[in-house]
Amino acid sequence: MLLALKFEYILRKSKLCAMIEYRSPSSFFVRMATFVAMLIAIFIVLALFRSGDYGLIVGTVLSILILFTIAYLFSISLHKVIVTETAVILKRRIGKIKIEKSGIVNISELQFANLNLTYGSQGVFGFIGNTKDNSLSLVKDRRNMIKIISEGKTYIISTEKPSELVSKIASSI
Repeated sequence: MLLALKFEYILRKSKLCAMIEYRSPSSFFVRMATFVAMLIAIFIVLALFRSGDYGLIVGTVLSILILFTIAYLFSISLHKVIVTETAVILKRRIGKIKIEKSGIVNISELQFANLNLTYGSQGVFGFIGNTKDNSLSLVKDRRNMIKIISEGKTYIISTEKPSELVSKIASSI
């Protein structure tokens, strides 16, 4: 029994070694946009409670909506990209998106560009949302973007080493 557990541990550890992680750090613009948005949100919440015009219930509801929006944007922002032998995992703060390597049609590096989102966050915790061409954007640094086209969806992401990530995925698909 002990030998079986030891073998399982070694096998699990070897699978973990096969994973490569790439962080998704925020650019200066995203950090500043997030900081300014947080300050504005704090001032709005304080103003709602200090003025008696809106009442306690309306002020509380609006404050909860603002705080929920901030928490939601933080939770869906890209934390890191994990490359395994069979898949590319886009790890968000809460949750993940798994893209099978067999389903990837094309992967390429993108140049710096403004992202035109149909809806989403335009800089607060990143450029998160859907673009006009129906791609899912999880970009925190517009200088290090990658476009992954899979059979079902197109993803635009950013990582700390985009050229290394593209070559790693392209060599295994």
